[in-house]
Amino acid sequence: IKGKRVAIVGNAASLLSDEFGKDIDAHDFIVRFGKGAPDVFNAKSVGTRTDLWCTTMFRNTKTLHAKFNPKFTLLNYAQIGLYQNP
Repeated sequence: IKGKRVAIVGNAASLLSDEFGKDIDAHDFIVRFGKGAPDVFNAKSVGTRTDLWCTTMFRNTKTLHAKFNPKFTLLNYAQIGLYQNP
């Protein structure tokens, strides 16, 4: 993604209080976190695209994956014990 414009989008409810959607979607690569999935009801606020979705294994990833429709998914394995900090 070198040289690309990247949007990092969280899942705070405060995003819904404004219309950032077009600005977010104008980026070359969009990263979203948690359950902040775009849909027809919040597209004006949070945009419609997702290139990378970062989440945990504790989410219903099959259902949410369909909502996000990301090109890539990054899962946090530390929370399920597959990775431990020294």
